[in-house]
Amino acid sequence: MSVLEPRDHFPLNAIHRGLFDCAPPKGAYDPSGNWELSYRVCTLSRRCQEVGSLKLTRREQGGEFSLMLQYDKWMPGGYKQWIEAKIQCLKERLPTPLAWSFLSELRDPKGQTLEGSRSEHSHEDLQGLPSSPYTLHWTLFECVPRLPKEPFDPIQFTLLDHFDQVKPGYRLGFREDLVVALGGRQVQAAQVEELEKGRVTRKVWDMEGAVATQLYAYDLVGRGNVPWVFVVDEQGRLLYVVAGLEAYLIDCKEEG
Repeated sequence: MSVLEPRDHFPLNAIHRGLFDCAPPKGAYDPSGNWELSYRVCTLSRRCQEVGSLKLTRREQGGEFSLMLQYDKWMPGGYKQWIEAKIQCLKERLPTPLAWSFLSELRDPKGQTLEGSRSEHSHEDLQGLPSSPYTLHWTLFECVPRLPKEPFDPIQFTLLDHFDQVKPGYRLGFREDLVVALGGRQVQAAQVEELEKGRVTRKVWDMEGAVATQLYAYDLVGRGNVPWVFVVDEQGRLLYVVAGLEAYLIDCKEEG
């Protein structure tokens, strides 16, 4: 299999600027165990500019697991949107949420909650939930790493988006496996071109230090959402998620 450059592959070409000098983690990882991963939240409307962060923590509990998240998105003037949540799930191929609680608020540049912006919600029973398979969109970050790294019949389910928006008719399936050069540093190099009447030297950008990395990609499609693409490494560690104009890139500074 040939080695691809991120800028030459869809959808990695949308985030390739955020991958410079950012090698994926190499430590041990068990997608079905206890783990903690941090991500940079980026907007693709500004060439993969970082606009926030996401931290996910998984804790195994027998036939169940808990998934905790902390999400912040930066706003003009030093303000930020803050969300934290805890989700309790049955440990299944498609995790079934049993109970969840979440807090959402706006914070000023000093980290203080803006008056009237705090909102707390919880769901601790199954009343009013779909009878068909369902899951929350955040639990897909836990689900995808455990999926087969080869084609399989897509999982069909109802998505509970943003904790309470019921969206039926979703499919999660295998997209492809690929080998991509990751962790390279962008450097300036001289490109020499011999012409009939002389030599022309141009400065061009090149990559050095990239390592061929085996990756696996999965598609999420359904009504009411742009398609999502999840990308994992050989161990199943979720590295990248591309969702329309938003992307989640594993934080190499913390995880590398």
